[in-house]
Amino acid sequence: MTLLAPRTGTAVGDFPILPSPIDRLHPLARGLIGYWEGLPGSVGGSRLIDWTAPGPNGNHGTLTNMDPATDWVTGPDGGVLAYDGVNQHLVFNNPIPLRQSFSVVARVNIPDTDNHAILSVDAGVPLATLQTVLSGGQPSIDLRLRSTPNQQIRALASIGASLLNQWHDIAWVFNAVTKTGRVYLDGDLVGSSTNASFDPATMPANFFVLGARTNAGGTPNGNYFEDQMGRVLFYSRVLLPNEIKQHHTKPLALLTLRSRTPVGVTGAPPAFVSRPSHVIGGGIAA
Repeated sequence: MTLLAPRTGTAVGDFPILPSPIDRLHPLARGLIGYWEGLPGSVGGSRLIDWTAPGPNGNHGTLTNMDPATDWVTGPDGGVLAYDGVNQHLVFNNPIPLRQSFSVVARVNIPDTDNHAILSVDAGVPLATLQTVLSGGQPSIDLRLRSTPNQQIRALASIGASLLNQWHDIAWVFNAVTKTGRVYLDGDLVGSSTNASFDPATMPANFFVLGARTNAGGTPNGNYFEDQMGRVLFYSRVLLPNEIKQHHTKPLALLTLRSRTPVGVTGAPPAFVSRPSHVIGGGIAA
């Protein structure tokens, strides 16, 4: 059983096939409310598609201060976005639920400089920022959550300098019951923090961005990401360690190919064709 089932169809402007290609019976589809990824073989488009609802009403990311003709590049799994670290980011149609348990999984080429926000909601009290930083001169993965009145959960994990400028799978997990945040690198737990006084009910509910930190109003204001970022998944639950390991050892891949010709809002819709893909939970990977 694969998470993304093979389908055929056509695109409409920037919006691809309907319905969603995600197999909702797959165990890793449980609680999945956002799956943003470029298509294998695709370079182009003014949006990063949310494959949980790929039609016009989906929670898609709009490229901001980015040029679809040059900022889409080929990554390990297909089309990925290259951010310049100056002002490029993605904004989305809808908020994500942070006042409960959640998990975020991202495939990222980790930069070798400081303060690169991957996902951010607000930047005051409260806030939620998932990023890579230099802490005491050491490259680190950072999960930073802050609730009112100024209670914080911060799971900060140092990683080796030899891992920088390479593709990695990072997972940030927040358990609202145990008030614990955890960070994982390539399927392994590397950092954890618990604060029994933390109140998730006061977490921000504003819109989020990828590739920048935001101010209290949700406007990007710094910590712009400078490197390449691939798929990002958001779950409204705690991913188990073995599930996080599966995201790394048996990576997900879309089962459709789009024409390499960039598709604009008024562009001609290319056809989709299915292909074999990596599988999760047994079987043979293509």
